[in-house]
Amino acid sequence: MKKIIIFLFIILVFSACKKTDLYHDLSEEEANEMLVVLQKEGVDAVKVKDLRQNEVFWTVQVDPKKMNLAQRIISEHHLPRKRELGLSGVYKEKGLIPTPDEQKARYLLALKGEIINSIMKIPEVVDADVVLNIPSQDEFADPKAEKKRPSASVVIKARPSDIPQDVLSESKIQQFVANAVENMNPRNVAVIVTYISSPKRGLMPGQSLILSSTPDPASNQRVEDSPVTRIAGLEVVSSSQSRLKIYLAIFFIVLAVLAAALIITVIRTSRTRSDRGDGAPGERPMIEGKVVEGQPRLKDGR
Repeated sequence: MKKIIIFLFIILVFSACKKTDLYHDLSEEEANEMLVVLQKEGVDAVKVKDLRQNEVFWTVQVDPKKMNLAQRIISEHHLPRKRELGLSGVYKEKGLIPTPDEQKARYLLALKGEIINSIMKIPEVVDADVVLNIPSQDEFADPKAEKKRPSASVVIKARPSDIPQDVLSESKIQQFVANAVENMNPRNVAVIVTYISSPKRGLMPGQSLILSSTPDPASNQRVEDSPVTRIAGLEVVSSSQSRLKIYLAIFFIVLAVLAAALIITVIRTSRTRSDRGDGAPGERPMIEGKVVEGQPRLKDGR
């Protein structure tokens, strides 16, 4: 009887610890990202390694009772992130010699994948898509004719950011895409950024977020509890009363020094003018003398 009880207890323990697969065939990076999000939301999850044909895959498992909650969290955070092939994926398979059209299509697909994968590395970006239009250059075209420039269209779905420096801007995306494509002007890149609803916010899909600084509740409480004092018709918190008095005293001292310097300058200027003569400023002093009539003569009468 005792062995049966122990056996049943072991079965109950193992059944309680059993977890259900939430997502499989993941890379280790995708599995770690899911674990971080789930554990942050209070859902216990583990990742299990799966080796198939010399390739490593990962599976994320959760408690069966929290499966619905985990699925909702993963869906809200748009996980796992979509990965494009990029240059390494498109040109990985080697086959027959491709035609020029096939070669161009593969190049555009690879370049598009590289741009999307780079944009998806931005933390706020949930999904992104890029459409490239790179015209073919005719070797026998007129050199004087205007060349067709490449263009691109970018659609980004992102979560709102609390940090103003991290907010996505159209100019940043335009410059990034233009730098990735040869001879592309940033003005030829059209960008559409849509903000999705965040689990922690009441933001509706398609709406933009206006960031505002959030005051500290503790500091607001301290300001509200502080008594208010009137100084020269102004209401000042008592804690800032002494500081305001110091600022006012410094201001009046500087003002008095400037006024005294101005008065001294005026007095010195007036004294300098009076020392030069009593006439009006700018008038020359008169020369005193007598007018002698006739020719000048010597004392002996000659």
